[in-house]
Amino acid sequence: MITDRMLDEYGRVIHGGFKTGAAYKEGLAAIKGGEVDLSLLDAAVEELCAKLLETFPECMTKSLEELRKPKLAAWNANKENSRAWLALNMMNEARVGFRAFNEGTKETGREIDFVKLRQGLAKGTPGARN
Repeated sequence: MITDRMLDEYGRVIHGGFKTGAAYKEGLAAIKGGEVDLSLLDAAVEELCAKLLETFPECMTKSLEELRKPKLAAWNANKENSRAWLALNMMNEARVGFRAFNEGTKETGREIDFVKLRQGLAKGTPGARN
């Protein structure tokens, strides 16, 4: 078990070790039975939305534009060299991933059969999930 440092040379977390046996099963049960209380986050979002609602429409539009500015700046800085990748990704990997998430369940699996995807691409039939 590694306890003298948090990360390895690649930036991966290595501190500690994985639970095994009964401790592992106990941890899984705790995760599955746990609840996340988002009521404080919900209240904060409601409060912020109420503040924006009580402003002039143009003020709200300006506020939203300011929130979107970093994302827009990153897109504008990279859109030319990312356009081809985005088009290809949306036609294949992302499309298959969205379908897997939308059509699959936690019980039946939301996993993508990447071998089948590559075989389908080679045959000219993209979009096969599994």
